[in-house]
Parts: sequence; C-alpha cells; structure tokens
Amino acid sequence: MSTPTPPKPRRGRAYRGVSIEARRAERHQKLLDAGIQVIGTQGYHATTVKAVCAEAGLTERYFYESFSNSEALLCEAYAHIIGQLRERIGTSLSAHQAQPDTLIEAALNSYFSYLRDHPGHARLMMVEVLGVSPTVDQHYRRVMEDFAEFLAATRRGLYPAQDTHGVDEMMIATGLIGALVNMAMRWMLSGFRESPESVVAAARTVLLAVNRHLLEADQP
Repeated sequence: MSTPTPPKPRRGRAYRGVSIEARRAERHQKLLDAGIQVIGTQGYHATTVKAVCAEAGLTERYFYESFSNSEALLCEAYAHIIGQLRERIGTSLSAHQAQPDTLIEAALNSYFSYLRDHPGHARLMMVEVLGVSPTVDQHYRRVMEDFAEFLAATRRGLYPAQDTHGVDEMMIATGLIGALVNMAMRWMLSGFRESPESVVAAARTVLLAVNRHLLEADQP
C-alpha cells in the first residue's frame, strides 16, 4: 500500500469560526473512533488505512496527519479504551458510599458491563493488541503497568489499614488484573453467554479471597 504524503502543518485563519488546531483535533478523534470501530470488528491485521479513513469520512492523507502508521493508531486506541475503563470504574466508586466489599462489586459491574456494551473495544483490548510487534508489546506492558498502579491505589483506598506483609503490592495488583482480563476474555469469546451477574460473582470471589487472606494475616 502506497503511503500518501502527510499534509504539512500550517497556520491560517479560522474556517467558519473554527481554528486549524480545532479542526485537526476533530479529525484526529474521528480517526481514533473509526480505528477502534474497524479494528474491533474486522481485526487489526485485516484493517487498512483506507478502511479507517472511509469509516471516519476522511481522505487517506489525513490519516498521517494524526498517526505515523497503523501501529500508532492501535497503541492510542488501546490506551484510550483503558482510559475509558479507568474513568468508568473511578466514577462507580465515587458514586457510592458503602463498605469496601460493596464498592468492589460496583467496580466489577462497571468493568464487565463496559466490555459487554462495547464488544469491539473488548476485542481490541484483549485480543487484537497482543503479539503485533515489539513496539506494540512494549506499549501494552506500559499501559498494563499503569493500570496495575491504578488498581493498587484503589485497593489501598478501600483497605487503608491492610498490610501486604512483605508481598509486592504491584505483583498482587498485576495478578488480579490477569484474573480479570482472562475472565473477561473467556466471557467475550463465549459471546457473553453467561449472565453479567455470574461473571461479576466469580470475579468478586477472587478479589475478596485475596483481601480475606491479607486480613487474616493481620490477625495476631
């Protein structure tokens, strides 16, 4: 596939009251949304720049205004989805004033309902981003590390007095993420056959088992 020459950045007067920068940002968002849609339905390796631009309603030359290549689009799409998940989980936690166990269930409901409501996002996040290239793998690990830090901080907020007794807190968070991702992947690959309630209950059992173990270790 030939690579069109990207348009050169330029300054100029606003068009219909919208600045060049605002129009560029709008095109970028359209391409990002289109990339998530196309990759999430067709798969990364079947996705072309032409298909993404057609979905966005833009000519191909604008793709390279926003992304250096398809891998750059995939990386940003993945980070965008994880950011939406973090925001949704954070909102669910702040919307409730309840015991930690109840808040955990609310967060899990947010996580799994997001994936069920956005199956294309789930596919991109759990399947399409894996094994593409060393560059994408590095980006995946960095985003997962950030998400583990978010989970560890959330757990500390729920259980401020809990001691991990010398066990690496980030390793615990990484293990919990691994459990949640694999449960979600199994659910997605089954066509979301199980009820959301049963999936949340299974995930809740895993998370509370870890917390129960640490709480019991706190006992004299």
